[in-house]
Amino acid sequence: MNHPALRVDRFVNAAFGSNTYRLTCPGSLNCVLIDPGEEAVLQMAENLETPGRRVEYALLTHEHYDHISGVLAIQSRGNSQVICSNQCSTAITNPTLNFSRYLIQRDVACAAADRSCEELDWKLTWNGLEFRFIPTPGHSPGSICIAVENVLFSGDSLLHNLKRVTNLPGGDKKAWEKSVALLLDTFDPEALVHPGHGEPFQLKDVARAFAAGSRCTG
Repeated sequence: MNHPALRVDRFVNAAFGSNTYRLTCPGSLNCVLIDPGEEAVLQMAENLETPGRRVEYALLTHEHYDHISGVLAIQSRGNSQVICSNQCSTAITNPTLNFSRYLIQRDVACAAADRSCEELDWKLTWNGLEFRFIPTPGHSPGSICIAVENVLFSGDSLLHNLKRVTNLPGGDKKAWEKSVALLLDTFDPEALVHPGHGEPFQLKDVARAFAAGSRCTG
Protein backbone atom coordinates (compact mmCIF):
# COMPACT_ATOMS: atom_id res chain seq x y z
CA MET A 1 0.00 0.00 0.00
CA ASN A 2 3.00 2.28 -0.51
CA HIS A 3 3.06 5.21 -2.90
CA PRO A 4 4.74 3.89 -6.10
CA ALA A 5 7.65 6.33 -5.71
CA LEU A 6 7.87 5.96 -1.95
CA ARG A 7 8.71 2.96 0.20
CA VAL A 8 7.52 3.11 3.81
CA ASP A 9 9.07 0.80 6.42
CA ARG A 10 7.73 0.73 9.96
CA PHE A 11 9.85 0.08 13.04
CA VAL A 12 8.15 -0.43 16.40
CA ASN A 13 9.96 0.88 19.47
CA ALA A 14 9.08 -1.83 21.98
CA ALA A 15 9.57 0.28 25.11
CA PHE A 16 6.59 2.49 24.25
CA GLY A 17 4.98 0.80 21.24
CA SER A 18 5.64 3.91 19.16
CA ASN A 19 6.17 3.76 15.41
CA THR A 20 9.16 5.09 13.52
CA TYR A 21 8.81 5.30 9.76
CA ARG A 22 11.68 5.16 7.27
CA LEU A 23 10.89 6.61 3.85
CA THR A 24 13.03 5.77 0.85
CA CYS A 25 12.82 6.31 -2.90
CA PRO A 26 14.22 4.19 -5.74
CA GLY A 27 17.70 5.25 -6.75
CA SER A 28 18.43 7.27 -3.61
CA LEU A 29 20.71 6.22 -0.76
CA ASN A 30 19.24 8.83 1.56
CA CYS A 31 16.13 8.41 3.64
CA VAL A 32 13.65 10.38 5.72
CA LEU A 33 12.71 9.29 9.23
CA ILE A 34 9.43 10.20 10.84
CA ASP A 35 9.39 10.15 14.66
CA PRO A 36 12.81 8.54 15.19
CA GLY A 37 12.73 6.30 18.25
CA GLU A 38 15.95 5.18 19.91
CA GLU A 39 15.37 1.48 19.23
CA ALA A 40 14.56 2.10 15.58
CA VAL A 41 17.67 4.21 15.05
CA LEU A 42 19.80 1.49 16.66
CA GLN A 43 18.25 -1.11 14.34
CA MET A 44 19.16 1.04 11.34
CA ALA A 45 22.64 1.97 12.58
CA GLU A 46 24.59 -0.58 10.53
CA ASN A 47 22.63 0.30 7.39
CA LEU A 48 23.28 3.99 7.93
CA GLU A 49 27.03 3.39 8.16
CA THR A 50 27.10 2.49 4.46
CA PRO A 51 29.17 5.14 2.64
CA GLY A 52 26.95 7.77 1.07
CA ARG A 53 23.85 6.67 3.00
CA ARG A 54 22.34 9.02 5.55
CA VAL A 55 19.16 10.27 7.14
CA GLU A 56 18.54 13.45 5.19
CA TYR A 57 15.61 14.63 7.31
CA ALA A 58 14.10 13.61 10.64
CA LEU A 59 10.50 14.83 10.78
CA LEU A 60 8.69 14.99 14.12
CA THR A 61 4.91 14.78 14.43
CA HIS A 62 5.05 16.03 18.02
CA GLU A 63 7.25 16.58 21.03
CA HIS A 64 6.64 13.59 23.32
CA TYR A 65 9.66 11.51 24.28
CA ASP A 66 8.31 8.20 22.95
CA HIS A 67 8.40 9.78 19.48
CA ILE A 68 11.72 11.65 19.73
CA SER A 69 13.95 9.29 21.74
CA GLY A 70 16.24 8.76 18.75
CA VAL A 71 16.67 12.44 17.94
CA LEU A 72 19.86 12.79 20.01
CA ALA A 73 21.48 9.98 18.01
CA ILE A 74 20.40 11.66 14.77
CA GLN A 75 21.69 15.04 15.92
CA SER A 76 25.03 13.56 17.02
CA ARG A 77 25.75 12.51 13.45
CA GLY A 78 25.53 16.12 12.35
CA ASN A 79 24.48 15.40 8.76
CA SER A 80 20.70 15.40 9.12
CA GLN A 81 18.12 18.14 9.50
CA VAL A 82 15.46 17.83 12.19
CA ILE A 83 12.18 19.50 11.21
CA CYS A 84 9.06 20.07 13.30
CA SER A 85 6.70 22.84 14.38
CA ASN A 86 8.00 25.78 16.41
CA GLN A 87 6.19 24.59 19.54
CA CYS A 88 7.56 21.09 19.14
CA SER A 89 11.07 22.48 18.61
CA THR A 90 10.88 24.37 21.88
CA ALA A 91 9.43 21.41 23.78
CA ILE A 92 12.05 18.84 22.73
CA THR A 93 14.67 20.93 24.55
CA ASN A 94 12.71 20.69 27.83
CA PRO A 95 12.50 17.37 29.79
CA THR A 96 9.19 18.42 31.34
CA LEU A 97 7.57 19.31 28.03
CA ASN A 98 8.96 16.32 26.13
CA PHE A 99 7.85 14.01 28.99
CA SER A 100 11.21 12.22 29.36
CA ARG A 101 11.19 13.15 33.06
CA TYR A 102 7.98 11.16 33.50
CA LEU A 103 8.33 8.37 30.93
CA ILE A 104 11.87 7.27 31.79
CA GLN A 105 12.44 9.15 35.07
CA ARG A 106 15.45 10.81 33.50
CA ASP A 107 15.83 14.24 31.96
CA VAL A 108 16.64 14.19 28.24
CA ALA A 109 16.90 17.39 26.25
CA CYS A 110 17.46 17.51 22.49
CA ALA A 111 18.76 20.49 20.60
CA ALA A 112 16.10 22.62 18.92
CA ALA A 113 15.10 21.62 15.40
CA ASP A 114 17.26 22.75 12.51
CA ARG A 115 14.24 24.14 10.68
CA SER A 116 10.62 24.71 11.54
CA CYS A 117 7.49 23.93 9.55
CA GLU A 118 6.61 27.61 9.78
CA GLU A 119 9.96 28.63 8.28
CA LEU A 120 9.38 26.18 5.41
CA ASP A 121 5.86 27.51 4.82
CA TRP A 122 4.51 24.12 5.93
CA LYS A 123 5.97 22.09 3.06
CA LEU A 124 9.13 20.32 1.98
CA THR A 125 10.16 18.78 -1.34
CA TRP A 126 12.29 15.63 -1.23
CA ASN A 127 13.14 13.48 -4.25
CA GLY A 128 10.34 15.11 -6.23
CA LEU A 129 7.72 14.39 -3.55
CA GLU A 130 6.00 17.19 -1.66
CA PHE A 131 5.60 16.75 2.07
CA ARG A 132 2.86 18.90 3.58
CA PHE A 133 2.95 19.70 7.28
CA ILE A 134 -0.52 20.22 8.75
CA PRO A 135 -0.87 21.71 12.25
CA THR A 136 -3.14 19.42 14.30
CA PRO A 137 -2.99 20.58 17.93
CA GLY A 138 -5.00 18.70 20.51
CA HIS A 139 -2.90 15.73 21.53
CA SER A 140 -0.12 18.23 22.19
CA PRO A 141 0.41 21.90 21.34
CA GLY A 142 3.11 21.13 18.76
CA SER A 143 1.37 18.28 16.96
CA ILE A 144 1.36 18.08 13.18
CA CYS A 145 0.38 15.52 10.56
CA ILE A 146 2.60 14.92 7.55
CA ALA A 147 1.00 14.29 4.17
CA VAL A 148 2.63 12.87 1.05
CA GLU A 149 -0.10 12.93 -1.58
CA ASN A 150 -2.79 10.56 -0.25
CA VAL A 151 -0.61 9.08 2.50
CA LEU A 152 -0.84 10.59 5.99
CA PHE A 153 1.56 10.22 8.93
CA SER A 154 -0.55 11.21 11.88
CA GLY A 155 1.58 10.81 14.99
CA ASP A 156 -0.86 10.61 17.91
CA SER A 157 -3.37 13.01 16.36
CA LEU A 158 -5.16 10.10 14.67
CA LEU A 159 -5.07 6.60 16.12
CA HIS A 160 -7.06 3.54 15.05
CA ASN A 161 -10.68 3.55 16.23
CA LEU A 162 -10.25 7.28 16.89
CA LYS A 163 -8.75 6.80 20.32
CA ARG A 164 -8.40 10.28 21.77
CA VAL A 165 -5.42 11.10 23.96
CA THR A 166 -5.92 14.66 25.16
CA ASN A 167 -5.69 14.21 28.91
CA LEU A 168 -1.92 14.72 29.05
CA PRO A 169 -0.44 18.13 29.98
CA GLY A 170 -0.92 20.40 26.96
CA GLY A 171 -3.78 18.32 25.57
CA ASP A 172 -6.94 20.06 24.40
CA LYS A 173 -10.10 18.12 23.50
CA LYS A 174 -11.74 20.92 21.50
CA ALA A 175 -8.56 21.62 19.56
CA TRP A 176 -8.24 17.89 18.80
CA GLU A 177 -11.82 17.72 17.50
CA LYS A 178 -11.13 20.68 15.18
CA SER A 179 -7.93 19.01 13.98
CA VAL A 180 -9.70 15.72 13.20
CA ALA A 181 -12.49 17.58 11.39
CA LEU A 182 -9.87 19.40 9.31
CA LEU A 183 -8.20 16.14 8.30
CA LEU A 184 -11.51 14.53 7.38
CA ASP A 185 -12.46 17.56 5.27
CA THR A 186 -9.07 17.75 3.56
CA PHE A 187 -8.22 14.17 2.65
CA ASP A 188 -9.87 11.43 0.66
CA PRO A 189 -11.56 8.74 2.79
CA GLU A 190 -9.30 6.18 1.10
CA ALA A 191 -6.17 7.96 2.34
CA LEU A 192 -3.77 5.59 4.11
CA VAL A 193 -2.93 6.66 7.65
CA HIS A 194 0.34 5.64 9.31
CA PRO A 195 -0.24 6.38 13.02
CA GLY A 196 2.15 6.97 15.90
CA HIS A 197 1.06 3.67 17.49
CA GLY A 198 -0.47 0.58 15.93
CA GLU A 199 -1.10 -0.64 12.40
CA PRO A 200 -1.93 1.51 9.34
CA PHE A 201 -5.58 2.14 8.55
CA GLN A 202 -7.68 4.18 6.13
CA LEU A 203 -9.09 7.58 6.99
CA LYS A 204 -12.63 6.33 6.43
CA ASP A 205 -12.15 3.99 9.39
CA VAL A 206 -12.02 6.95 11.78
CA ALA A 207 -14.46 9.08 9.80
CA ARG A 208 -17.30 6.73 10.71
CA ALA A 209 -16.42 6.87 14.40
CA PHE A 210 -16.08 10.64 14.34
CA ALA A 211 -19.42 11.09 12.61
CA ALA A 212 -21.06 8.82 15.16
CA GLY A 213 -19.48 10.73 18.01
CA SER A 214 -17.79 7.59 19.36
CA ARG A 215 -14.70 9.30 20.75
CA CYS A 216 -12.89 7.22 23.30
CA THR A 217 -10.89 8.70 26.11
CA GLY A 218 -7.25 7.70 26.36
